Amino acid sequence: MGIEKIKVEAIPDSKDEDGNLFYKVFSIHTNNETKQQESLNLFEESNGTLKMISLYEPIKNALKYGATLLINNGC
Repeated sequence: MGIEKIKVEAIPDSKDEDGNLFYKVFSIHTNNETKQQESLNLFEESNGTLKMISLYEPIKNALKYGATLLINNGC
């Protein structure tokens, strides 16, 4: 089950001291057995998936600007 998209939902009546809303983030997968889409709270994803998501911005920038990106899997 790979991530197909990300869904972001505002949490009603939840704001910080500056008035900014809090959000819940879900990954959307298709269940291989039922063929139905299912949402999974992002915090329920594996550590490897969360690490890849955290690397999205540096990877995107390296590709965009032709930069070298070093990734150490020991971190």
